[in-house]
Amino acid sequence: MKRTQYLVGILVLVIIITFPGCDMDYSQSKMPKRPEIDENFYKLSIEAINQSIEKSPFNAEAYYKKARLLNNLKNYKSARINIEKAISLDQGNADYCFFLAENQFKNGEFKASLEAALKAESMGVDTPALNHLLANLYLRQRQLVKAIAYNSRALYADKSGLNYFQRGEILLADRDTTAAIRQFRTSLELDTTHGAAYDHLTKLYIAIKNADSAQLYLDKHRALDPANLKIWFDQGILYRLRKQDDSAKMIYRSIIREDSLAARSMVKMSELHFDNYRNDSATYYAEKALSIRENLKGAMLMQGKILGRRRYFGWARKKFEEILAIDSTYQPAKAALIQLGRRQNYFRRLERQREENQQIEILKPKKIKPE
Repeated sequence: MKRTQYLVGILVLVIIITFPGCDMDYSQSKMPKRPEIDENFYKLSIEAINQSIEKSPFNAEAYYKKARLLNNLKNYKSARINIEKAISLDQGNADYCFFLAENQFKNGEFKASLEAALKAESMGVDTPALNHLLANLYLRQRQLVKAIAYNSRALYADKSGLNYFQRGEILLADRDTTAAIRQFRTSLELDTTHGAAYDHLTKLYIAIKNADSAQLYLDKHRALDPANLKIWFDQGILYRLRKQDDSAKMIYRSIIREDSLAARSMVKMSELHFDNYRNDSATYYAEKALSIRENLKGAMLMQGKILGRRRYFGWARKKFEEILAIDSTYQPAKAALIQLGRRQNYFRRLERQREENQQIEILKPKKIKPE
């Protein structure tokens, strides 16, 4: 990334040097520069509003404007204090109520956010932004009928990539993956920079084992964000899907080298070693992952599988049951328990056959050699 920025900087410098007089005729009468909208700009604006508040401490609009500026600085807690002050001074302002709902959503206070959003709606707010927020809130509650209704209202007024992406998320929650894929693709037609849409499409195509389509969207996502280790993690999964285990191993090793806390990549390394019957290495990576994330189900699953392979059936069963106590819906642990039972039965049959053969040997009459 730094190398790319450096090359772009060099290119700009070359253009300036090569064409030094390209706007010479206008150099004496340039328009004033528009102020750069950066952190300093917001801070200066906040200072100006603070002076206004000192002169007029009961001006609700000043607190509202300050809250919006703090929100742009991602200082959501301070924004919250100011929007609540604005509402206390002007309780009938629907815009203030809507902003409070947005702020609460960003702070993870979803129940309170829903109450504020519905209040804003009852006060007459009917904007794509409010409907989008309500759809998100109902999606979080798994009230998908309401979520799709508010999303439809948002889309009716604003056919944006963001709203099509939201529809894809709702359809995905409703397990309609085919329709969800269509919506995510539509969202990217309208906004080619939406990384979450690329991420969803990559994972959905991996899930249905369509490696070519998954690779297409992963490559586009990586072009947007080449240093994102999560994208490289998915590349490793794709290599596994294509049976290119050596390439997958190189990817996961690189991720772990870059991020020593990359527990999921350690689980993938454990899986790779397990599939190649390197049980000690598989154990090492599973335990390393668990030292970082104590209840990481994938790592616990690998421990159980290794124990089962080594015929420690009781310990393996206990490990799978421990996973299901954490998450009773975790299908890989359920499948592993079934597989473990089959493996136990297989070895029991072998043991019975061995014992029966020994009995036959004991009971078999001895042959007497003629003298």
